[in-house]
Amino acid sequence: MKKNLVMLLSLVLLFGVACSGGKYGDIKDALNDLIDMQEEYINTIQKAQAAGDVASAINRYADRFIQIKPRLESFEQKYPELKKQKEPPAELKESFERLTKSAERLATASMTMLKYLNDPEVQKATERLKNLNK
Repeated sequence: MKKNLVMLLSLVLLFGVACSGGKYGDIKDALNDLIDMQEEYINTIQKAQAAGDVASAINRYADRFIQIKPRLESFEQKYPELKKQKEPPAELKESFERLTKSAERLATASMTMLKYLNDPEVQKATERLKNLNK
């Protein structure tokens, strides 16, 4: 009985490890969070009715980016081999494809907000977002 219990627990543990996302599971999770964040931003920008809506969307995106940025930066040290690769590992390929599509949508959505760029509130929010990448 005890032997069967140990065997069952071992199988459960192995199954849990196998389903945990593989070697780059943490990157995949972060990319999914980044994509979700971008998609929310895109949808909000596309629905904006006024400059205040755009500024709020930019600031919300900046707030969320501040939270995710350390996770993204940590991968450079944790996975130095990825810098040398021209293509993402197979495990991350789908996530990077989704990220690319989201970035394309982001570029299109950014065109939608051009009419609000002269607004001081939007300019301030945009400048804040730019400074996060420094």
